[in-house]
Amino acid sequence: MPTGPGAKPYRGRLRVDSTFYLELQFCHENGLPHSQFLSWDPVDRAKALAFCLEKAERCVLCGTATWEWDPAQGGSRFAYEPIEMYCHGCYLKAVTSQDTANNPGITVELAPTGTPEAAKRFVRERDAYLHRGHR
Repeated sequence: MPTGPGAKPYRGRLRVDSTFYLELQFCHENGLPHSQFLSWDPVDRAKALAFCLEKAERCVLCGTATWEWDPAQGGSRFAYEPIEMYCHGCYLKAVTSQDTANNPGITVELAPTGTPEAAKRFVRERDAYLHRGHR
């Protein structure tokens, strides 16, 4: 993140210019320089920003939007039905979360195995385990 004299005007603009904020959000999420985004055809830019706005209206937990449930907005009270699905990752997160329930602020994430980071985590956890006297 740039610092110095040029950063402050952009931060201020982000707070007052919702279009600028939305453009930079899109660019950030897609690894795209803002100058490149601005070189796009205006219709393509409008489509990208419309998608961002639609995505922002969806619930982060279930993925539905309020309008989908509202007949007055073209939706239906019966737009979706709940179905049970098993996810092993969600299962592991739930089981681990139960173990950390008495530790406020702890969240459980899934990290891929077979990476250098995973090997480092394993070594740290093993060393901590051995240090606690479990030899």
